[in-house]
Amino acid sequence: EGGRRHESPPSEFFQNLFWPHFPKYAQTVGRLNQPARGSTPVNRVALLYPTSTLFAEGTPYSNRGFFGNGPELGPVNDSFKASSAALLRDQLDFDYLSELKLAGDPDVGTPARADDGRIELHDGDYEVLVWPRTTTLSLEALRTVERFVAGGGALVAVEALPTKEAHGRDDELQA
Repeated sequence: EGGRRHESPPSEFFQNLFWPHFPKYAQTVGRLNQPARGSTPVNRVALLYPTSTLFAEGTPYSNRGFFGNGPELGPVNDSFKASSAALLRDQLDFDYLSELKLAGDPDVGTPARADDGRIELHDGDYEVLVWPRTTTLSLEALRTVERFVAGGGALVAVEALPTKEAHGRDDELQA
């Protein structure tokens, strides 16, 4: 209705004014993606998504991203965004890797494995782990990272390493 009817967020379905054009769009996208079908991505770099830090320091669910929901989330957000931007600027393909996957959390499905200096997850095979500012980490994730580094994997710690453990085992984390 009115002059603002084209503004976001529009429906993604038949109510959208552009719905009649969707089949052409879908065909074009399908053709552009055809060469990639059946291929396996080759990203050797993973960027840690600091899940425990987000849960420990505040709630990330807002339209402001991580920033503003806890005193430590601003610096964590800045480090995470800067790490992502640096990898993109240097044209290094990377994937975000959830700390929960490193920890083997059963709620998130298949856990990551660390063998021979690589982190393996589904079709991903990572040789480098970029670790942005992290205040809290689970011991299980740390053990996976230790196996990765012991096997020859490269760990790039961008800023502060964690001082708190996700389940209160701070003494074990710092040992």
